[in-house]
Amino acid sequence: MFNCKIYRKFYINSNGYITFKNNFQSPYPVKFPMKLSGYLSKVPIIAPFWADSEGRNDNDKNLVYYSVYQQDDPYFFEGSELTTKVINMVKHDIKTTVSNQGDFIPSLVTVITWKNLVKWPYEENIPKNEFNTFQLVLTTDQRTYRSYIILVYGNNTWTPYPAYSIGYQAPPVDGNYGFFNHYASGKGVETNEEAFNLKNTYGNTNLAGKFIYKVSDTNCERELPEYRCRKFLAESILYDDELRDADLTIPSCPCHGFIAFLDFRFVIDATTSKPGRTICFYSIMPPFFPGPKYFTAPSRQCCYDIFRGGFLMTGKKYDDGSLWAFNPIFYPAWHEEVDLQPKIDCCLSETMCSKFYKKRKRSTCQGYIFPRLTWAMGDPHIRTADGKQYVFNGFGEFWMIKSTKFKLQFRTAKALNQKNEPTDATIFSGVAGEYHDDARITVKLDDLRENLLIYINDATDAVSSWWNDPLKTGLYSDNGLTLSKSNSSLQVVFRNQISLSLEAKVQQLDIRIALPEELKKESVSGLIGTFNGNMSDDFVQPDGTILSENSTERELFTYGKLWRTTAQDSVFFYNTSILESHSSVNQEIDTFEPLFFDEEFAKMNATERDALNQFCGDSYICKVDYAITKNKELANNTKNYNDEKTDEEKKVSNTPPAFDVDTITTLKVEVNNSYQFTLNASDSDNQTIVFRSLNSLPDGSLFDNVTGIFRWTVISDMYDSFLSFVAVDSEGLASSELVIDIQLCNCSGNGKCDWDEPREAYNDTDSFLIVECICDREYEGESCQDDYDGCQNAPCLQLQNCTDLSADEHKLYKVGYNCSSCPPGYTDFKSNTSNVEKQAKCQDLNECASPNTNDCKSPAVCNNIVGGYTCNCPSGYEKNGSYACKDLDECALNIDKCQQKCTNNIGSFACSCENGYVLDSDRHNCTIMSSNKDSCDLMGCSHICKFNPNECDCPNGFILESNRKTCKNIDECSTNTHSCSPKENSTCLDTDGSYVCSCDAGFILLEDKRTCQKCPIGKWGKDCLNSCKCLSADDCDAKTGCIQCPAGYQGGSCEQDINECLDNNLCQPFGECKNEQGRYTCVCEAGYEFANGNCTEINECSHYPILHGGDSACRNGGICTDKVNGFFCNCTSGFNGSRCESDMSVCTPTLCKNNGKCTELTGLNYKCTCSYAYSGVHCDVFNGIRRIGSKIVITNRAWTSEYADTMSSKYKNITEEIDEALVNLISKTSLSPFLLRVNDYQLTDQSNNINVQFNMYTNSTEAVDFRALGLEFHTIFIIKSGERWINDLIVDPSTLSVGLNTDQVYNTKLITVDCSLGTRDWKFSNLDKANITSETKKALDAFYENSAIAKNFYKLTNFKFEDDFGSILVKYQTLVIENLGNEKEIVKELFNKLTEPPERRLDGLSIDISGIKYGSEKLTIYSIPAKINILNWDFEDDLMNNKSSKYTELLIDTISALNNFYSIQSISKSEFIKVSDITFSKFTETPDIVNKVECKYTILSLKQFTDSEMKDLITKMIESLDKRNQTRWLQNLQLDATKLNIDSESTLPLDYPATIRILNYKYEDVVSTPSIKENLTLEATDALTQFFISSTLNKYFVKVHNIEFSAGSVVVNYDIRLLLPTTNDSMRATEVEMKNALRNDSQGLFLKNLMIDERMILIGRTPEKPPTETSGSDNWKVILASVMSVVGVILIVLLVLLLCYVCGCYRKSTAGSSEDSWSDNQSFRPFTSAAYDKKRHWQDAPTLSSASSISVTGGIIPHSEEQRNETSAVDWSVLRGFMKRENKDTGLHRDAPSNTWLWEPKQ
Repeated sequence: MFNCKIYRKFYINSNGYITFKNNFQSPYPVKFPMKLSGYLSKVPIIAPFWADSEGRNDNDKNLVYYSVYQQDDPYFFEGSELTTKVINMVKHDIKTTVSNQGDFIPSLVTVITWKNLVKWPYEENIPKNEFNTFQLVLTTDQRTYRSYIILVYGNNTWTPYPAYSIGYQAPPVDGNYGFFNHYASGKGVETNEEAFNLKNTYGNTNLAGKFIYKVSDTNCERELPEYRCRKFLAESILYDDELRDADLTIPSCPCHGFIAFLDFRFVIDATTSKPGRTICFYSIMPPFFPGPKYFTAPSRQCCYDIFRGGFLMTGKKYDDGSLWAFNPIFYPAWHEEVDLQPKIDCCLSETMCSKFYKKRKRSTCQGYIFPRLTWAMGDPHIRTADGKQYVFNGFGEFWMIKSTKFKLQFRTAKALNQKNEPTDATIFSGVAGEYHDDARITVKLDDLRENLLIYINDATDAVSSWWNDPLKTGLYSDNGLTLSKSNSSLQVVFRNQISLSLEAKVQQLDIRIALPEELKKESVSGLIGTFNGNMSDDFVQPDGTILSENSTERELFTYGKLWRTTAQDSVFFYNTSILESHSSVNQEIDTFEPLFFDEEFAKMNATERDALNQFCGDSYICKVDYAITKNKELANNTKNYNDEKTDEEKKVSNTPPAFDVDTITTLKVEVNNSYQFTLNASDSDNQTIVFRSLNSLPDGSLFDNVTGIFRWTVISDMYDSFLSFVAVDSEGLASSELVIDIQLCNCSGNGKCDWDEPREAYNDTDSFLIVECICDREYEGESCQDDYDGCQNAPCLQLQNCTDLSADEHKLYKVGYNCSSCPPGYTDFKSNTSNVEKQAKCQDLNECASPNTNDCKSPAVCNNIVGGYTCNCPSGYEKNGSYACKDLDECALNIDKCQQKCTNNIGSFACSCENGYVLDSDRHNCTIMSSNKDSCDLMGCSHICKFNPNECDCPNGFILESNRKTCKNIDECSTNTHSCSPKENSTCLDTDGSYVCSCDAGFILLEDKRTCQKCPIGKWGKDCLNSCKCLSADDCDAKTGCIQCPAGYQGGSCEQDINECLDNNLCQPFGECKNEQGRYTCVCEAGYEFANGNCTEINECSHYPILHGGDSACRNGGICTDKVNGFFCNCTSGFNGSRCESDMSVCTPTLCKNNGKCTELTGLNYKCTCSYAYSGVHCDVFNGIRRIGSKIVITNRAWTSEYADTMSSKYKNITEEIDEALVNLISKTSLSPFLLRVNDYQLTDQSNNINVQFNMYTNSTEAVDFRALGLEFHTIFIIKSGERWINDLIVDPSTLSVGLNTDQVYNTKLITVDCSLGTRDWKFSNLDKANITSETKKALDAFYENSAIAKNFYKLTNFKFEDDFGSILVKYQTLVIENLGNEKEIVKELFNKLTEPPERRLDGLSIDISGIKYGSEKLTIYSIPAKINILNWDFEDDLMNNKSSKYTELLIDTISALNNFYSIQSISKSEFIKVSDITFSKFTETPDIVNKVECKYTILSLKQFTDSEMKDLITKMIESLDKRNQTRWLQNLQLDATKLNIDSESTLPLDYPATIRILNYKYEDVVSTPSIKENLTLEATDALTQFFISSTLNKYFVKVHNIEFSAGSVVVNYDIRLLLPTTNDSMRATEVEMKNALRNDSQGLFLKNLMIDERMILIGRTPEKPPTETSGSDNWKVILASVMSVVGVILIVLLVLLLCYVCGCYRKSTAGSSEDSWSDNQSFRPFTSAAYDKKRHWQDAPTLSSASSISVTGGIIPHSEEQRNETSAVDWSVLRGFMKRENKDTGLHRDAPSNTWLWEPKQ
C-alpha cells in the first residue's frame, strides 16, 4: 500500500527509482512533488537515488536486479530458509528502529538492487571506475497492508554532482500528497556531498546506511479479503492429502438436481442455496482423517441451477460446488472458518476463484452411480437388490442384509384388516441396523402403529426429542449414523453410504433401501438377495443352496424363515421394561402360518377375481394385500408405494449425457479474430443429444445446438461473461454444466496480449477475464488505443520545450517526443546505448575542455558545473569579475605572516629582513646576526634593531612607541582595519601583533583565514560541523539547522522527541493524549477517530464506503446525515430500514380488489395480479363470466385407465353420472341462480379412486366467496352409513377444493380437535389397545355421525390410552371440516346422550363422564375432598409406589367400595361421577390402632353438595357399613367409622350417660381394693359391651367407656359412645331391652356375672341422688317409707283425676306436642313456656335433660330462678318425686297420646 492505494505491479528504472502503475521514464531528477497537477503529479514513484545513470550487466559488474520473498500466512508458515531469513531481517530492523509499528508482520518483501551504476553517458564514465550501489526494500504486511520502505546504501564513488534526487511521491488521496525529499537530496545546482557518503551515515534508524519510512496511510490500513484468501491457500496444504483421499471415497455428485433429491446420501444445504436460483446439497456421511493439526471430516458440496433446469454447476464461480474439509454436521464452526469464509474471500470479495478451486476440487458427476434401489412394504413384499419381488409372511425377526461389516434386520407383526382386527398376514413393524463398530439403530412402530420409535445404542431420549419436535428440522448424528426427516419419513445413512427411508403408513412400515455399488465387494446375503446383478441366485439359503426363483409362496415362506435371527446375533433393542425380548417377539415364529395368496387365488371364483381385478387393476401386490388382509387402505398404499419407487428407479436409471473429457474448457480470443470449436458429448443410454447454451451468446457468434459447432467472430470487447453449455437427452435430462472460460483481449492492433495478466477492475470471475495489453512503444491505454504521449514523462530538461510526436513519427524515429535545442551549458550527445531514450539528449557541456569554450582569463582555472562553468582563481589571486583573476596583495592585507618585511609578488609574496638580520628557514621570521647582537642590546630595542642608522623598529602588527624603543600592539579589530569578510557574518578577534577571523554559524572560514563562506549543502551550524537530517532537503538552514523536522521531532538535527502531550488541549474534549516516540496519538471516544492531530468526529457517512468495499451508507438514494458514533438515513420514497435497504411495503389487503394479489416492486411501485374474472390496475374491472375450478374425489367407483380416455364410453358414462350429481348438489347452494354449466371434467387416479377436476361457469356479478361455497357443499352432502353422498356417488369430503384457478382457492380444511373420555369397561392393567380402539371408535363414530356436527365430522384418529387410577382414559383426535361446532354444545350433547337410558353408556360402552373433553371444553365437575381410615391394612412404603402390586390391590378395593357406595345413594346417584385422586398415608390413632392407612380421595360430582347433603352422606355411609365382629366394613375395607369425612363434615361420635347398680359388689371393697376395681371395670365393660352389640343401638354403638363407681351398693356410671344421635324413645326402649336381657337366677337378675338392680337401669340420662346406704337393721324403715310413699302417691293421683273430671279439663293437649321428639342435643323434653293456669295439663311436666343444669340427687329436683318464676313455669314442687314411665302404662288416661310422658311415684 502506497499512501492509500494498493499496487500489484511496479516498474524498475535504471535511473535509480521505481514507479507503480505506469512505466515512467525520465533521466532528469527533480524534487518531490514533481508537480502539483497534471500527469507528473499522479506518478507514484520511490527514488532511493534518482540520477541519470546506466547499468549494462557488464560482466555482472553494473546491473539492476530484484528478488521477491513472500509468505502467504506468516503466522502459520516459516516458508523457505532464505525467505524466512530475509523476512526476519526486515522484521528485526523495523521492530527495533520504528516506533508504533504495532503487530507488523512482513509477509511480502521485495528487494531491488542497483549494483555499480555508472553515470550517463556510460562510455565516458566507465573508465573512471566510479560506481554507485544501493537498495530499495519494499515490505508489506498483507494482512493489513501496512507498508514500509527501507533505503540501503552501499559504496558510492561517483564524483559528487547535484543532479540527483532521493525521496518519493504518492498520488494524492483526498487532496493530500504523500511525498518526501531526503535531506541529502540534491537541489539541482549545489551538491550535497553527504549524498555520496550515505553508506557511513546513520539514518533515522541509527543504523549505518539504512533509512526506514512508513509509506501507507494508517487510516487506510485494514485486513482485506485478499489476505484471508492467500492465508487460506497457504494453509490448505494441511488438508491436501485428506481431500485427495476423500475425493476417492466420497461419492461424486449426482448429475442432476432431482437425482440429488432422491439420493439420501446428500442433503440440502440451506446456507449456500439461493432460493429460486440454485440449490446445493452436501454428502451426509464424511470419512474422517486424523490430519496434522485437525481431525478432518471432508464432504462434497453439489450445487444445481434450478432456475435453468436443475443441471449440476461445475464451473469456477462462487455458486459452484467443491470439496469441503469439514462436514457442517460434525464441525460447523471449522466448516464456517475453513470452507465457507475462504470461498467468500476468494470468489466474492476477490477474483481468486480459480486459485480456490485448485485447493478445493470442483464438484463433478464423473463416476457417479446412483445406489441400487430396493424396497419393502405391505403384506410383506420384498424386492431384492437385483430386482426380484416376492412375498414373505414370516412372523418374527429376520435378516434383510448380512454382509462382512453391515447388518440389517427387520421385524414383522400381524396385519390388521379394515376393522383393526388381526389377520393371517404380517407387515413390517421394525428395522434394526449396525455398521461395523458404529452405533446401532432400532426403528419400530409405536403401539398404535402411527409413529416411529427410534433407539440408538438402546437410548431413545435424545433422538426421540429430535424426531418428535417439529421445530428441530436439522440433522441428527451419532457415531457413524446420520438421520434426517422429511414430513413423516425418516432417513438413515450409515457410514458405508447405505441409506434407509422409513415411514409409518397405514399401520405398517414402508422401507426404502439404497445400496452403494461398493457393497458388491462384500459378501451379501439375507432376504435382500446376493446383489450381483443375477436374479436367479437371489434365494440363497444360509447353507448356500439356492431356491428356484419361481418358487411358490409357501416355499418362499419356508425359505424366509431360515433367515431368522437369534438372540445372540440380533441387533434389535428390546424394551425390557415391558418384558420385551427376542424370545417374546419371536414366540410364534414357528407356529404362525399365513394365508398364501397363490393358493387363495386358486380357490376364488370368477366374481371374486373380477372384484379383485376391479379394485387393484394390474397390481399383483395390491391383490395380495387386499385378498389376504381385506384392508383396502393397506392394499392401496402398497400399490402406490411400489409404483412410486418403481418410478424413482426408472428416473434414476436414465443416465444424463456427459461431455467428452477432451472438450475445450478455455478459450482465448482477440477482438477482430474468428474462432470455432465443436462440443462433443455422449449418452450411455444411446439417446439423442442436443446442446443448450445457458448464457446469452456474444454478438457475432453462431451456435448449432445439434452438431455442437460454435463459431465466433469477436467484434468487440463488450461481452462480459463465460460460455456455459449443457447436453440434453431426448427425455429432457441435462448433463452437468460445461463452463468454457473466456480470456478476451483487445489491443486494438497496437500491442500484444499478456494472457497471464488480468486487467484490474474488469474481472468479477475467473471464468471471464479481460487481459492486459503490452502496448507497442507508440501506443498506450488499456486497449493500446491511444497515441503515446512522449512528453508526459518530462523527458526534456526543464529549460527545454517538449513536443509530442505522432505514433508514426514515434515509430520512425524510435522516440516519441522532440525536445527543443539544448539550453546553454548543454550539448546534443549521441550515445551508442541501446536505450533509445538516451541515445540523443542534452549532455552537460564541459566548457573547460577547451579554451575556446570558456572565457576564463589566465591565471583563472575553468571549473565545469552542470549547465555551465565557473572560473576559479589559483592561490595568490582573487577574483576580478566572473572570468579573470588579479594578484592578491598579501602584504597589504597583512595576511603574509612576515616578521619584518613583506614584498608582494604576482601571485605570491616574499618575506625579508632588516640589515643585520637573516631570514629563518620558515621563510617568515628573522634572526639577528651574531655580529650585531651586542649593538642591538645596547640600543635597548624591544623587538627589532635597525642599523645604519641605528634605531628601533616594530614587526607587522605593532607600532613604535614614543620612547622609540618599545613596540605596542595594533588593535586591527577595534580600528576596523582588519580584513575579516563579510563583516556581517564574521568576527574579528585581536591577537598580539595580529588578529583572527571567525565565522558566524552557517559559514566556514576559507583558506585565506579572512573570508567566511556559507556552509555547503548538507552542513549547518558553527564551522558547518553538523549534518542536515531534516524532513526534506529544502528544510535545512545553514545557521540553525532543520527548519522542519519529521513530525514529532525537534532540534537542529531532529534528534529530540517532542512530548506533544504537554499541550493539555490536545485530544480534548473527546480523547486522551498518549505520547510515543516521534509522535503522539489520541485514544478517542466512540464515534471519534484520531485524525488531523486530534479526536475528530468520524463522518460515518463517508467512512462507511471505505470500510465496506464502496457500499454506500444509505442505499437506494437515501440521504445520509452524520451523527456521533453513527449515521441517519433519510430514505427516498418507497424505501425504509436503517440504511434504506428495504422496499417499503405498499401492498395492503385492500389495495388489489376482488382477491387480486399484490406484488411489491422497487420503491413505492407495485403490481396487482388479478383473478380470471377481473382486470385493471387494481383488479376492479369485472370481465363477465366467472370460471370456478373445483375438485372432489369419488370413492365408490374404482379407477380404471379407461377413465383417462376422454373418448371412451366409460369416461362418458361416469362423467354423465358425475355431472348429474354435481348439478343437483349445486342447485341447492347460493350459486344456483348464477350457474351456467358444469364442464371440463378431468379424471385422474387417486389411490384407486376417481379424482374429479371440473369447472363451474357462472354469470354472478359479485365475487364468489369460495370458502362459503365450499362449506355449503359440506352441509348439503347426504350422510349415509358414515359416508358423504351426492346422488349415488360417495365422495371424500376432505378432498373438496373450490376456486382452484384463483389465488383464493378454498381447500377443505381439516381441523384436529383433541378429545377424550373415560371408559369403565376395561382395566388399564389388562390393556388391549386394538380392541379398545375398535370399540371406542365404533361408539364415538355413532355419536358424532348423529350429532350437531355430523355435517362437519370426518373421522377419528390417533387413539391413545392413559391409566386413570386403574381405569382407562381414552384420548383421541376428531378431524372435522372447519371447526364450526360450538365445543361447549358438543360436550353438552354428548352428556345428554349419556343421561339417556341406559345411563352412562354410549352404544353399550360404559363411559366415565369425568374424562369427556372436546377441544378446550369439558364438563363442569366439582371436586369434593373426603377421607376414610382403613383398619385392615397396615401401612407400608409400597403403598406410596403406584407401580407396586399392593398399591394396585388396595386401590382397586378402595375404588370399588367407594364408587359402589356413592353410586347407589339417592343423595348422589344422579350427580355422582366417580372417586379420584386416591392417596394413601400412615396414621396412628391409639395404642390399639397403630400404623394403619389413611385414605384421602376426591368425589367427582356434577354438583356441589350442601353441608346438609354431605352430613346425610356420612349418615348413609355409617348405615351402609357391614358390621363384622364388632368391626365395620365397606366391602373389603374395614373402616374406622368415627373418622369418616366429606369436605367440611365429619363423623361426630356422641357420648351418652348411663347407669346401672350392681348388687353383688360392695362399694367399700371396690374403692379400697384396686384389683377388685380393675376386675369390676373389665367385667362391667365386657358385660355392657356384649349387651349393646346385641341391642337395637348396635348399628351406632361404638364402645363403653369412662366407667366410674359410686355408693348405693355399687352404682356404675358409664358412657356409651354412639356414631349418631338417637331419640329418647330409642334410649327408653334400650333400657327395656336391658331389663329383658337380665337373666333370672335364684340369687337375682344378672348381666353376665353382674347382679343388676333393674330399678337402676338408666340409658341416656343420669340418676337422682343415690339413696343413703342403710344398715340391715334399718331395712324396715326403708320398707315402711316405701309403702307410705306408694299410698301417698295413689291418693294424690286420685285427687287430681277427680278434680280434672269435675272441672272439665280432661281433653287432648297440644301444648308442647311438638316437643315430644328429642332434639339433637336434648335427652328430655323441656317445660313449655306457656303461663301456668289451673287448666294446665300435667303432661307438660318437664323432662330431664342432660344439657340442662338440673341434677337429680336424693329424689329432689332443684330449679333455676327462671323455673321458680310463677308467671312463666309450673311449680315443680307439685311433681316432686315423680319418675318417667313407659308408654305402655297409660291406664290412667285412656285417650292419652302414645308419645305422652307419664309420671309415677318412685318405687
